[in-house]
Amino acid sequence: MSNRADRPELGLLSGLFVYGTLRSGEPAHGMLVPPPVQVLPGEVEGRLFALPEGYPGLLDGTGRVRGELLLYPGGVPLPLLNRVDRFEGYYGPGDPRNLYDRIVVVVLTPRGELSAYAYRYRDAERAQRLGVWIPHGDWARYRRERQI
Repeated sequence: MSNRADRPELGLLSGLFVYGTLRSGEPAHGMLVPPPVQVLPGEVEGRLFALPEGYPGLLDGTGRVRGELLLYPGGVPLPLLNRVDRFEGYYGPGDPRNLYDRIVVVVLTPRGELSAYAYRYRDAERAQRLGVWIPHGDWARYRRERQI
C-alpha cells in the first residue's frame, strides 16, 4: 500500500477503513460502538483474498479494494480502536502474534483522498496459497455472488 505511516500507533486519525466483516450489513458491524458520525464509500490500493476461515484479508498490491470509510470527528475513539485491534488480532507494531497489522492507508472517497486506519493481513504467503483472490476487491459483492 502506498502512503502508509511506519508508526500507525502515533497520532489519532479520524477515519477507519473497513472492507470485510466490519462493513455495514456484515456480521461484525455491530461492534462499532460508538457508531461513526459519517460513512463514505471508499477504495484503497491492494489485493483482497477470501481466507479459509470465512473472512477477507487485505494484502499489498496494485489493485483496488472497496469498502467503507468510517469517520469520527476528533479521532477514532481509543476504546473502539482497541476493541477493533483485539477483533483483528492486532497486538501492537511488529508483534509476531499479529494476525493483521494496523496500518495507515489513503482512501479514495467521493470527498477526495483521506487517511485512515486499516488492517492488513499479515501472512501474504498463506493468503495467496490457501485463500481465493477477489479480483474486483469487494467482499460484500463476493459474499452476495456466492450466497455466503
